[in-house]
Amino acid sequence: MDQQLTISLFGTPVIRVNDVAISNWPSRAAEAVIAYVALAGQPVPRTILIDLLWPESEPKQAAANLRTILTRIRREVGDAIAVDRKTVTLNAATVDVLQFAKLADLNAPIAQLIRAADLYTGAFLDGFQLRSGYPFEEWMILERERWARRYELVLERLVSHHLAIGAYREGERFAQEWVALEPLHEQATQQLMLLQLRQGRRTAALQSYSRLATVLQAELAVEPLATTQAVWTRAKRARQIGRNNLPVEPSPLIGRSSELTSLTQQLGDPNTRLVTMLGMGGIGKTRLAQAIGRKIIAEKTGMFLDGIWFVSLVAVENLAELIQAIVSSLNINVRNNRSVREQLEAYFKPRELLLILDNFEQLVNDDPAVQWISQLLRDTPNLKLLITSRAQLNLYEEQLFYLQGLPTDDAADTPAVALFLQHAARQAVQLAEGEYRPILEICRWLEGVPLGIELAASWVNQFSPAEIRATIVKDHDFLQTRYRNVPARQRSLRAVFEHSWELLSAEQQTCFAMLAYFPNSFDATAAAAIVAATLTDLRELVGKSLLQLVDGQRFNIHPLLREYGLEKLAERATLAEKHADYYLYWLAAEYPKLLETGQDEIHTDVPNVRLAWSAGAAVAAQVAAIGPTGYYWRMRGWYADGVALLQPLTSADHRLLKIRALNEVGTLYHRLGEYDKSAACYEQVRAMTAGERSAERAKALEWSNQVAMRQKSMEAAVDYITEAVAIRRELGDDARLAGALGIMVQTLSYSGQPDDALFDEAMSLPTYPLTRVNLLAQAGRTQIAAGKYAEAVVTFTECERLHRQLNYPPGVASATLNAAIAATYSKQWQIAEAQLNDALVLFEENDEKFGTGLIYLHQGMVQEEAYANFPAAYQHYLDSVRVFEAMQSGYGVGLASGFMAGAAARLGRDDALQQLQRALRQLHETDSVQLFSSQLTPVAAGLAHLGHVKTAMLLCGFSLHKGYTEAIALTRIDRIFATWPLPGIEFEDLVERGGELSAEELVELVEELTG
Repeated sequence: MDQQLTISLFGTPVIRVNDVAISNWPSRAAEAVIAYVALAGQPVPRTILIDLLWPESEPKQAAANLRTILTRIRREVGDAIAVDRKTVTLNAATVDVLQFAKLADLNAPIAQLIRAADLYTGAFLDGFQLRSGYPFEEWMILERERWARRYELVLERLVSHHLAIGAYREGERFAQEWVALEPLHEQATQQLMLLQLRQGRRTAALQSYSRLATVLQAELAVEPLATTQAVWTRAKRARQIGRNNLPVEPSPLIGRSSELTSLTQQLGDPNTRLVTMLGMGGIGKTRLAQAIGRKIIAEKTGMFLDGIWFVSLVAVENLAELIQAIVSSLNINVRNNRSVREQLEAYFKPRELLLILDNFEQLVNDDPAVQWISQLLRDTPNLKLLITSRAQLNLYEEQLFYLQGLPTDDAADTPAVALFLQHAARQAVQLAEGEYRPILEICRWLEGVPLGIELAASWVNQFSPAEIRATIVKDHDFLQTRYRNVPARQRSLRAVFEHSWELLSAEQQTCFAMLAYFPNSFDATAAAAIVAATLTDLRELVGKSLLQLVDGQRFNIHPLLREYGLEKLAERATLAEKHADYYLYWLAAEYPKLLETGQDEIHTDVPNVRLAWSAGAAVAAQVAAIGPTGYYWRMRGWYADGVALLQPLTSADHRLLKIRALNEVGTLYHRLGEYDKSAACYEQVRAMTAGERSAERAKALEWSNQVAMRQKSMEAAVDYITEAVAIRRELGDDARLAGALGIMVQTLSYSGQPDDALFDEAMSLPTYPLTRVNLLAQAGRTQIAAGKYAEAVVTFTECERLHRQLNYPPGVASATLNAAIAATYSKQWQIAEAQLNDALVLFEENDEKFGTGLIYLHQGMVQEEAYANFPAAYQHYLDSVRVFEAMQSGYGVGLASGFMAGAAARLGRDDALQQLQRALRQLHETDSVQLFSSQLTPVAAGLAHLGHVKTAMLLCGFSLHKGYTEAIALTRIDRIFATWPLPGIEFEDLVERGGELSAEELVELVEELTG
């Protein structure tokens, strides 16, 4: 068995083998060998050990001594030591000093340094002695000093850390060890005194000073340093730790735990001198400042030895009044022999305190007041300031803390709602659970501003939350309080805004009012172009808490401030025109970037674009932007909203604007499944562009193809896309030609005329990322048709990933659905179910009806084929039929009806045969034999279940010979044949005969079953 060697060299050396200490070493030299080799951590030459331990002996005798010692060591530790003719090595020994060396990295995490400190249990080889003057003794003394110094640095780091974070009790332990290690080290005693003092242990701190003074006098005959005496003076003065004048908390503070933690850490940082808490009026700066003071007093009492003092500056307007307000709040006894300012400065100089100056904004423009704050920070090293203000002071020492509204998450217990309920409880009103939704809407409309929430809640004894919500949207002045003991400028949100407004210069007032026209965030470039606002103007308004800097490069105005700012706006018409022209031209410029890179840089300015369309921009700007707008709204899945936005332009007098508007509205109607309206738009465009070879006509033809496909007019669909491809070729637009070719490939496949060469050409052309993904999706559909289902799942999963990368929700939904369809055909039921559920959410979010109908259809297939749950399957098929009927999609109705009729037969419904016949008629209404034949197998399965097996086989034969998805047809035929077997020859004969029938003959055969 291998020996496990554990060596402790800190303190009295202890060597353990398998956790058992060796008590009877043959000699000190044996322990010395172990210690030296252990600390080396590598093979040690015998000659070095001989020189360390027997420098005066004859070489042969010294070598013999070492051999004897090594033999005795081997007897104790076994194979834990390896010895050869030249070297000595310890095998896998655990050595405390080496562990300490590894852990004692001063840049390491504090937890690691604590583990290092725990390993140092005493001086290196404490009490160990050999003959004085021997080389080993010299080595041991140097090592002892080396590790003691390393330990001291670790202790210094640990003490500084715990002092900084306010962990005074934990820090005192390390300070005590530091003082014990270096009794004459004055910094160690200083830190120990501070740690004791901040725990309120004033007597212990004074005793620590006395011990240091005694040792210094005895050892060096000197007095403690001035810095040490300064700590002693502070200890003598600090008779009452935790003094403050913080007002009693009127009610529990809600929803500011993260802010409290951040501010505590910030104020505890030794490098922090001034923190300015910035925020709009009513955001809760005063309450939070008082709460941080109470938190420090309660949890870290000694952080400020001379206390925390709150000074309200509500009525203060100049330096003299500022000084007087501080003197009064701190209750300083002022004498007549010096100025009040001098006495206040003298009072602060030796003290360590936190001064909270509340509502400083009216003093920001008073240069003497701000300069005095700067001087105070310079002359009083132990003073820290926490200032609340709507404007920053712009001082070098200033650290900004931006305060935002309370969180308004979608939950009944979100902080904003909790604040509303807290204040509603004062009115003795019990709110019902169903009223949380309007309360949450109130909080969201107010963006979590505490004052606004409190003012709204004060009306619950007269109005319901829903009534309050409706009223404040129309009348902001409703948000005011009737409490008499509330400061006048806090009694309503209007009063809060007016106070901020009055602090602005005339130029700043004009700039802010114009910026309020932006409906949401904006960047500096737009502000300069539309409002002529410079970056300096914007930064000044940020500093006054009227603008918010978002993501470091955009600016935003709180909705309430925006509404008040708009009331101050004198001239709106010209500004609206500038805004509209700027954003429509901007969108037109961003559109090619979106197509070429797939990166969406437009989304943040959608509200500005939306406003631009309603503001009467120049016709040229509208012509440039309408195509990009339609594309973007379609990309985001905002179909109905896009129709509402662009529909008015379909009646424009300008010809090109009208054509483009019809094209875009048509695409949006198509996405909504309103094919008749979509077709009407394209019919107008085709009429207006007859004989033209323009991009507008090509686009109308491409989308006419899509409508015709959905309406089962395959011959027209082929004609439309054929002309569109020809126009795209003539225009030389390869990027859009690729898209047109992709549509043509799909159309020809559905028409039974697949053309791989066209697909290869499309893939070879340079095109846009989204077009490329759509072509990949076409390849996936081809894989499904060929029965390569597993490959199709992979293809559509990749399509989904790429669409997510492009931030294109409709594409994500479509790819997810297609992956689910492929998984369904390959019997990967769990994958299919999960993806169908995901796709349903996406389609419903975008109001994509056709996709929703397809999802219901395939959910029915999963229930039928995976679980034989025919009632559930029938309900899914019925839901699908209803969706397609609402869309007036004959193709969709026929498709879903076939499956529903098959399930009806499985359920033994009396009307099952009639449903099968009706489904067959609906499928036959398409002018595409391929589409008709490809959906016959569900009807065939239903007929077989009703006993019409031979007729079912005829349908299967027709589907197999004339459908474009032979693999799917074969899969379903195999399932039918497995359930209702026929003699092989008869089966093959029926399949062949079915392929010879026409669609009309097939429908007549099924109709005769009830004759």
